Amino acid sequence: MTKKEIKEKIDNSGVFAFSKSDLYKLFDIKEEKVKFEAVTEKSFKRDLDLMAKLYVKHGKYSCSINYHLLDRQKVWKKLDTIKKLHIEKFKVFEKIEVAKEGEMAGYVKDIENLEFKLQRAWGFPQDRNFHRWFEVPRCTCAKMDNQDRSGTEYRVYNLDCPVHGNLAK
Repeated sequence: MTKKEIKEKIDNSGVFAFSKSDLYKLFDIKEEKVKFEAVTEKSFKRDLDLMAKLYVKHGKYSCSINYHLLDRQKVWKKLDTIKKLHIEKFKVFEKIEVAKEGEMAGYVKDIENLEFKLQRAWGFPQDRNFHRWFEVPRCTCAKMDNQDRSGTEYRVYNLDCPVHGNLAK
């Protein structure tokens, strides 16, 4: 086994009987030194500007766009589109807050369509199994149960949910 393979095994191991440093010493593997960049007023302002650029707010709703994901998906050019879609979703949230129970089905469909548009903008496959449909106002469906099922076709509905209860019947 090469040192590189041993290092990978150590780094990926969940065993904590020895520290990584001890194992590196034992197998004569050089530890990579982490370089920290000094924070300057200029770099601090740059980071604040970036955070402001990634922040989306409409009314009482807000979110931050993940810049690591923007890098990974190579969609920085679509940032404005992604932000606009989030604002559209927040506008639907406001409508859900004041809607009568019989009006909810249309808004559920609107949210699903916006989630599909967001997936396209991000460069992801369109898959309703990854939508965060249970994170809408007035929804009383089980949040943790549905988070656990993210990526699957299974959903947990509360029959009394004013937003989704009619979908479970």
